[in-house]
Amino acid sequence: MTRYLPIEGKGWYDIPYGAITSVDTPNLWAAGRLTSADRDAYASVRVMGTAFATGQAAGVAAAQYAAGRQHDVPAIRAELLRQGALV
Repeated sequence: MTRYLPIEGKGWYDIPYGAITSVDTPNLWAAGRLTSADRDAYASVRVMGTAFATGQAAGVAAAQYAAGRQHDVPAIRAELLRQGALV
């Protein structure tokens, strides 16, 4: 049965970095519909706007990784902010 629940607080939520990283492959990220989420969260994670955002984050993470900054979450966050992303 489908349930629609409003997001509490400000009406948005964070997607943790671990939701787009592979557990066993250090240079693999998954974005959009491949993002890891529980059943309730998946309904809102798989929509286009969120897919774009996770794709941008995965691209930045891959670029940082290629530059030698392996899973440097503060650097990834800083670059996303520099690009004007909502984080």
